[in-house]
Amino acid sequence: MKRTLAFILLLLLFAGLFGCASRIVYETTVGDETFTVDLDARTITDSEGRVYSFKLGESDSGDSVSITYPNGDVYSTWTEGSGMGFSTGELSDGVHYGDTLADAVRNRPRALYKVIAGKFVAVVVIIVGIIGISAPEAVWQLNRGWKFKEAEPSNVALIMNRVIGGFMAVVGVFLLFIL
Repeated sequence: MKRTLAFILLLLLFAGLFGCASRIVYETTVGDETFTVDLDARTITDSEGRVYSFKLGESDSGDSVSITYPNGDVYSTWTEGSGMGFSTGELSDGVHYGDTLADAVRNRPRALYKVIAGKFVAVVVIIVGIIGISAPEAVWQLNRGWKFKEAEPSNVALIMNRVIGGFMAVVGVFLLFIL
């Protein structure tokens, strides 16, 4: 029973890590404006709901970002390794968000680290939960048993370790799928 449950939880863990393609969407603030960036769809949404598409190019000498506005206007900017930047583009709608939108796209490393850290925490919670389910005696020994000589856990303590382990595994799987 224990092994079967642990095996099922491990399958869920691997499904969450490898089987489900999670979209990388993050919010970032540039200046006073908050943007939602979807790296998979290559879109940026501003606080007023306007959706812009972008192309990102990176090389050793710098990076380039090309923003396509909802009306079809294109704004391109690029930076060199020295940090010096250049931009080009004519915008007919009078709103010149170009550099701000490009900065929103360039903020991605911090957002990616948050996604990776969140998935790591979820995996750790799942592993701790599986240990609590499959080896409640070991969990009791690590938690309380080391304080006493020749002590044995009660059945209630073992049941509680399994219940808490199951809860942690479920929470970890939930976190894995929402992060």
